Amino acid sequence: MIEYENQVEAAVDGNEVVRYSVEPVHSGPRTVPNSFHIKAEGIAPGNVPGISIDKIVPNSLMSSRYGWRNFGIVNYQGSPVPVGDVMTGDGGFGPVGRDGSEVLGEVLSLNHEAGDEVNWEEIRRVWGTDFPSDHKSFMSVYGVGCVSDWPAVVRPGPPQCDESGSMGQETANARFVRDMKREPERSGTVKLPVIAWG
Repeated sequence: MIEYENQVEAAVDGNEVVRYSVEPVHSGPRTVPNSFHIKAEGIAPGNVPGISIDKIVPNSLMSSRYGWRNFGIVNYQGSPVPVGDVMTGDGGFGPVGRDGSEVLGEVLSLNHEAGDEVNWEEIRRVWGTDFPSDHKSFMSVYGVGCVSDWPAVVRPGPPQCDESGSMGQETANARFVRDMKREPERSGTVKLPVIAWG
């Protein structure tokens, strides 16, 4: 995926006006996408066609145990995982009591120096919402970083942070894109919060 991101960045650096989108593609009820549909259309200086990308990129991760594996089609005991509502932490990574980090451990190798301490009470206070238990567990076991160069997981921080790659900046980006694509809201619809973690 970074290959295409680099192409888009080069086009923008070359003064192209680029319409860029990345849409997750899911398999059934899973919360983790099996691929990403990347599109980019550019207009170069002089009003001539520029960059043109329309690709499906699989959500594959490298595991020392399994090799390359698509993270969006993982099964545990014959059932797809994770499924459910990730906003409330009710996402299902398998049987009750089985933590998502345990299932991820079957796919990813663990660096024993990984894991980050996060003041979740402070994060809840500044964002005005609690974070899913699986995300908290992931941070304590794996911490900040990238999985096979993608996806990236950022350190939880305040919404006001303008630092590039911060949770605040990534959330601002995600909300901007969401609002650009939003259809006119219907009466009675609920606007769900968007908080980007990577």
